[in-house]
Amino acid sequence: MKKHLYKWAYLVLAILVISLMSLFAKSKINTKPNINIDFDAWIGGNDFKEINYTDLRTDSFQQLAKRAYGQLLQTQTNNGQLIMNLSDANQLGSDFYNSNENLLKLKLKDFGFEIKKDDKTGTVQSVFTIKDGNFVSVPNDVLIKMMYKAYNK
Repeated sequence: MKKHLYKWAYLVLAILVISLMSLFAKSKINTKPNINIDFDAWIGGNDFKEINYTDLRTDSFQQLAKRAYGQLLQTQTNNGQLIMNLSDANQLGSDFYNSNENLLKLKLKDFGFEIKKDDKTGTVQSVFTIKDGNFVSVPNDVLIKMMYKAYNK
């Protein structure tokens, strides 16, 4: 009788342990991390943020620009700034900044670049601050259009 009682106790104990382990595993498997990212606030809107520009080596950016715009583009470095003049550009002028008029509102002190256009002459002048390590911050709109022009002629 005592032997029979121990068998029942072991059986109940085994069932209890298996049930508790199942509940524990189920609670861990069904637990989902809280991944609430407000993409509209992060990406959306008209605000220019750090994700809207790319840091490129100055010489690489100059070569890409020369390949895209050829003889119409003059570049020079002066006092820690890369100065680019796109002359007689007409439609190419708005192509330079990908027709994003918001880029024309940004100043050099904001993100390290400034783009100005002159509608009368069709000229676009841009100034990029050269940072430590010889890098410049290039707006993604400028970079996207420039890469397309450089490699799809």
